[in-house]
Amino acid sequence: MFAFIKPEHLIYGGTLLIVPLIVTLFDQYQVMNYIMFGLGFIALAYILSVGFKLEKEAKLKLFAALTMIVFSIIFWAVDLQSLGSMNLLASRNSKMVLFGIDLPGLSINNFLPPVWIIALTLFLAPLWPWLNKRGMEPGTPLKFALSFIFLGAGFCIFYVSCIANVNTGIISIWPFIWGYIAPPQHRMDS
Repeated sequence: MFAFIKPEHLIYGGTLLIVPLIVTLFDQYQVMNYIMFGLGFIALAYILSVGFKLEKEAKLKLFAALTMIVFSIIFWAVDLQSLGSMNLLASRNSKMVLFGIDLPGLSINNFLPPVWIIALTLFLAPLWPWLNKRGMEPGTPLKFALSFIFLGAGFCIFYVSCIANVNTGIISIWPFIWGYIAPPQHRMDS
């Protein structure tokens, strides 16, 4: 009856029909949360069901990849706090005075991470090839672990500075300067 309709046309037509639904769902955060959680659960269940059917070596590689994906999600969730809660800390609970100059908190909070990336790249970018030539370059899992250590060290600096200033609730610019030196290093581990 509809022999002139190819599967490819059905896919294009279905896609065009579903785009307004997707756009509408993006406006409904609560519904999208359930949909994305459900799709994530289905995808994970599928990957695990396929993974358990694999041979031992392939299964271990798949589970190692899944482990790194989970930790990557955790890592980026913590790392991206500089765009949210760290901005609130900078604007509400900091006194950004450097050598007698009063600086805007949000500008400093959003300025320091990229500055550290640029400054540390001069040192770290040539470090990996230098270590590689000597057979001492750490593997990706170790670099991944180091990124967590540096991220944790940066947040420890913020934590200690907040605890040390619990009476006033105001921290200086120095925790931002030194707290952000550690986290940007993970972005240069390629």
